[in-house]
Amino acid sequence: MVLFPEPSEPRTSALGGAEAAVHWLTEVTRPEARASRETVNAWYADFPDSDGQFASRLMSEDDSAHYQALDELHLHGLVRQRHADVRYEVGGVGPDFRIYEADVCVAAIEVLSLFQQQDWTDEQLRHARLADAVCRAIAPTAGYFVNFQIEAADREPAPRKYIAHLRREIDSLPPHEQVAEEMASGERGDPPSAMFQDDGLDIATRFLPMRRDAPSKTDPGARIVGMGPAIGGFVATARRLRDRVEAKAGSRYDVGGIPFLVAVGMHDFVGDDDQAIDGLYGGEAIDLRTHEAVRQTDGVFGLDRTTGVGRHRRVAGVVVVSGMRPWVPGGEDVAMFRNPFAEVPWPDGWLPLTREFGSVSETAEGVQLGWRSEERSEAS
Repeated sequence: MVLFPEPSEPRTSALGGAEAAVHWLTEVTRPEARASRETVNAWYADFPDSDGQFASRLMSEDDSAHYQALDELHLHGLVRQRHADVRYEVGGVGPDFRIYEADVCVAAIEVLSLFQQQDWTDEQLRHARLADAVCRAIAPTAGYFVNFQIEAADREPAPRKYIAHLRREIDSLPPHEQVAEEMASGERGDPPSAMFQDDGLDIATRFLPMRRDAPSKTDPGARIVGMGPAIGGFVATARRLRDRVEAKAGSRYDVGGIPFLVAVGMHDFVGDDDQAIDGLYGGEAIDLRTHEAVRQTDGVFGLDRTTGVGRHRRVAGVVVVSGMRPWVPGGEDVAMFRNPFAEVPWPDGWLPLTREFGSVSETAEGVQLGWRSEERSEAS
């Protein structure tokens, strides 16, 4: 079964900021989208989905459901590179995957997806909805891209009024070639800008001039809004990762006596190694007696303060998969974070890894968590 056939109508335009991500596979005909369909269809052809329920999740217009299914499908493909018998939700229950050898279960993997924090997503989607409306109404034929930032809003911005504002401002701008030359020569420092205000709404806009022969001026699929919003604030990725993994690490799954791995599809753009290390091994601290950097015991793999024993020992480790691009098979980053106190370690070579982290050091005061990085080859 070909889950995602080639679209019957050509579409080379990019996805809208608030458009369903699955449209990349169902509608877009760019070479990258075609390659993505080939990859995802090949993954799905090897996936056990007798009742089609998994396919419905993969084809969902809800981005969270779509990406969660895509993460599971991708992880299944990675595991199948090393194991012939990989079964999905055995008996209709978790964990997601069990690995078998000679019909005996030898390992288990649970998959979760970590997205960026919700308040950032809400802000991003509010910007994206307005940007999509602007791009549908105004083509960049005047030679300017538009970047805007919603600086204050007590309600959802009404596209009609802002679009009218943009049209007036663009009509009053000098020729884009002139502004581009002035900026290149240093005669002009910043591009033209304007502020839209309307009863509780403040939207700052910059108009970025294109070069003289810019193809976007005549490309019917070009978007006039070039960038997303500037978002930021307190980064809570380490804590959120810790909480999500701990929710999977308890006794809800019957995995006693075999290595149990939690795999994370990372969709949080600030979800780097430092955040993963803090969430899994504990936050950074300074030992005031020795002035040495140490790890706190607040990570998934930290020490229980009462017993001094490692927590969540049934979890062999956490694999964080980031940078998955179906049009570049094998281009993802697969980082293993081993649990130093695991009851049953994850065997070497059982997954195609990019690199590994994990170690412990023992001192007179007890076991302290540390970490090391070891580059791993694809053939490891």
